[in-house]
Amino acid sequence: MKKVAFCLAIAAAFLLPGSASRTLAHHGGAVEYFMDQTVGPVTGVVTEFAFRFPHPYIQFDVKDESGNIQKWTAVMQLTPTRLRTRGWSRDSVKAGDTLTVTYSPHRTARNVGFARRIVVNGKFLDEGV
Repeated sequence: MKKVAFCLAIAAAFLLPGSASRTLAHHGGAVEYFMDQTVGPVTGVVTEFAFRFPHPYIQFDVKDESGNIQKWTAVMQLTPTRLRTRGWSRDSVKAGDTLTVTYSPHRTARNVGFARRIVVNGKFLDEGV
């Protein structure tokens, strides 16, 4: 009987409007990033810190060898809730801060990375990876 109830609950989750998309929407980082690779560090100037769900991210400008500005994004693994338990807040990173990040590269976007180590203005911020 317990097995039947469990199967019905699973079936209901997929049959209710919108449930299947929410159930299948979240994925592991390896879908988008080469998690077996670590690149960097890359250093730049923060332009935006989005402390929002599901994954906060930091956008920053990096000068290339020719002095041209390249737009970069570092995506974090943990949610804002879990980052708060490690001392993070909306004010942990601000526009104009110097950011150094080591990351796992995105599979298709050249200047996007899954943050592995984050240093802001010389201070290591524990991102939980």
